[in-house]
Amino acid sequence: PNGEMRHVRAHAIAVRDAGIQVFELYGTIADITEYKNAQLALANSEAELRDAQRVARVGNWVWDLQVGGHRWSQEVFRVFALDPAGEAVPYPEVQRYFLPESWARLSAALERAREDGQAFDLDVEVIREDGVYAWVYIRCEPGRDEDGKLVNLHGTIMDITRRKELEEELKFHRDHLEATVAARTAALADARDAAEAASRAKSSFLANMSHELRTPMN
Repeated sequence: PNGEMRHVRAHAIAVRDAGIQVFELYGTIADITEYKNAQLALANSEAELRDAQRVARVGNWVWDLQVGGHRWSQEVFRVFALDPAGEAVPYPEVQRYFLPESWARLSAALERAREDGQAFDLDVEVIREDGVYAWVYIRCEPGRDEDGKLVNLHGTIMDITRRKELEEELKFHRDHLEATVAARTAALADARDAAEAASRAKSSFLANMSHELRTPMN
């Protein structure tokens, strides 16, 4: 009556006579507006989360230890330059995207997490599907059921390549500055030593001249 749009779900059953003719319909109509609004809000929330993860370059993942399944958000696929429409790469097949030293640290941490539920966070180096080297930050937390049983590992993965590049640039400039300061300090020390040597030589010369001037000539 007030012009408000509502969502409804209708269900009907036909009643037929002996001649198979429909002569009555029974049915129900349910107002599902709140359900539809909740669906829309959830879809919007998921879209906002995907957009936020894309901007921040952070993805989330879940490893179901009960059935061995893996779930990745779209951004995890992008971190590895994979098609988001594909399947998550399971453990340990995902090893192919990690450098050996990084994989050794990550796999050891994952095994401890599986056995003892130890959370961890690591910076590791990867080789993406397109051959590009990148750095990622991985955070892992244990998931337990109401009885305290470990049922999954879940966490986040973030592309930190730019941060690592900036750290390397900063280290280069810091090392260069330290080398420059060390060279300048050495040069000043040499100049000081030379000045002190010259001062000693001058003092010695003047002392000798004074002695000669005071000594009578034969």
